[in-house]
Amino acid sequence: MNDQKTRAKKLLQVEKDLNNLQYKGIGLGSLLANTWTFIYNQKYQSNLFNRIGFITKMSLLGSFKKKLIVEKNKKNLYFKTGNHRHYNQIFNAVIKDETLKAEIFSIGKTSEDLHTKECLNCNLIQLIKITFYGLRNHFKIYSILKKNNIKISRLSIILDLIFQLIQVQYWQSFLKRNPHINFLIGDSDRGGNSAPLFLVFRLNNLKTISIQHGMVNPPYGYTPIISDYLFVWSELQKKQIISIGGNPEQIIITGTPTITPIEITTKKKQKVIEKYNIINNRNIVLAINPIKDEFNFQLISFFSELKTNNYLSSYNFFLKLHPAQSIDNYSWVKSKFNIDILPKSIELDEFFNITDLLLVYSSGIIFEALYYGIKVAIIDILPIIPESGLELNKFIGLPIITDKEGIKTVLEKKYEFDPQILFFKTGAEAENEIVKQINKIRITS
Repeated sequence: MNDQKTRAKKLLQVEKDLNNLQYKGIGLGSLLANTWTFIYNQKYQSNLFNRIGFITKMSLLGSFKKKLIVEKNKKNLYFKTGNHRHYNQIFNAVIKDETLKAEIFSIGKTSEDLHTKECLNCNLIQLIKITFYGLRNHFKIYSILKKNNIKISRLSIILDLIFQLIQVQYWQSFLKRNPHINFLIGDSDRGGNSAPLFLVFRLNNLKTISIQHGMVNPPYGYTPIISDYLFVWSELQKKQIISIGGNPEQIIITGTPTITPIEITTKKKQKVIEKYNIINNRNIVLAINPIKDEFNFQLISFFSELKTNNYLSSYNFFLKLHPAQSIDNYSWVKSKFNIDILPKSIELDEFFNITDLLLVYSSGIIFEALYYGIKVAIIDILPIIPESGLELNKFIGLPIITDKEGIKTVLEKKYEFDPQILFFKTGAEAENEIVKQINKIRITS
């Protein structure tokens, strides 16, 4: 945990120091928020040739075939990170209000209105100016990184900066062409595509809101808050974000629309068991997410060891992949460990009806499982610490397993907690609260 805390502290300091370097009023530290997130998660990849090629391609397209988007009937812009269920549910909550729906113009990786790649266009002259700016400041940037022992090549950080500045240029020109658009909502304000957008809106004194889409994992994430306001699930998430530097005046508790009513019954469980030809009635599921491959291998290997406990002989063992993971990349799980992977097509209510115990290292599905009354335990056997799991252990006593015998206590003990600790409101009530708070901010802006 100390390594993660130290890395988080250094990255927050780097962001703060780099914000003293500005491009047309925008701090470089927050502009590179996505780079710091990848470095913190130890997932940063240079891909220099791909980046150079992509930037060159965008500048050529921008020189000869630039798209000049003008939306005369829209007042609000919405940033949608992707097509994952949570992103869709948050977006649908916002457009539940007919007035908002009529006035919203959406941007994102899967948006029908405007794809983010179209926002990376700039002409060659702009690219040359941006590149010179990066080269002129790269010694200052690199000295701050070096002082904090953040290891990233000079070329990588300059390319990341150029990539972000291209988007800044686009959004500045977008707002000039669309002066009637004066409000921004999104599911993330610190992503590679969203950070430049939110920063440009704030620079132009236009109100911005970001809505929590996933777990808070102290000691890093969600901070510094770039948007004017951040909507969170409950008092727990607010406390977590404040603990890692979030400004309490920017945080509004709304609940989350990502939790919807699901009926958990023996009858429904039996139907799902028959549908997927599951032999036993009792099922233990390990849910993994896109951390390092070697860490997921360790988790799956540990999960396999649990099967050797005699008292678990009547349980099925299943692996659940994150939506971003491909089943093809985990074909070895069956042959090596004789563990079946749940199909990607399984519905959420089906999954929770057949799951008797959910094991995770770190996953947003923890919160949903707890809300539906499913037993959950955190596996803590990796060299990296399950930050969110430790937080939930501290706040609601969520059990942590560190060896293969620890699962026995989890199965035998009954754990109870107040769901409102995790979610202020859910489903339709949370949708209404989100819309209410958005309209309140719009009126006062």
